[in-house]
Amino acid sequence: MLSYLSFRGRTNRARYWLFVGAFWGIIIAWSMVLTAVRSIFGEGAMAVVVTGLLGLLSLPFLVALFVAIVANAARRLDDRDKSAWWLLLFVGIPGLLLTLAEAGRPSGSGDAGAFSGMLALLSLPFLLWGFVEIGCMPGTKGPNKYGEDPLARAPQEAFA
Repeated sequence: MLSYLSFRGRTNRARYWLFVGAFWGIIIAWSMVLTAVRSIFGEGAMAVVVTGLLGLLSLPFLVALFVAIVANAARRLDDRDKSAWWLLLFVGIPGLLLTLAEAGRPSGSGDAGAFSGMLALLSLPFLLWGFVEIGCMPGTKGPNKYGEDPLARAPQEAFA
């Protein structure tokens, strides 16, 4: 389990997508738990206290989950023989553009709304490039500077 928190080595596409699916499954399950707590306790002060306590207790787990998703993407880039610094291009720039777009979104409409929309649209090529590069392209065959090929099979002994 701790290997998912490591930034060293390489990860193939199948293992990457398996982790991404598990990540979203955990996020959806946790959202369902919080929704159930809200429906049980209503909208009163007790619901706020209980959901706040659950959020506080889950903070270390959510931080570990965030580190694991970043580490998994970094190992996937290593499999493509690219540095993890590429994540700044695939995640950092779109995150910055989307944050600026959200901050600049006015309550009304007009030129500021169009500018925010353009910023959000500018993030799309980086997100798509990252999706294709990390999630769709095969890794380099054989060993590279980041480690052994995760798809290489260990030689089988004839009489094991």
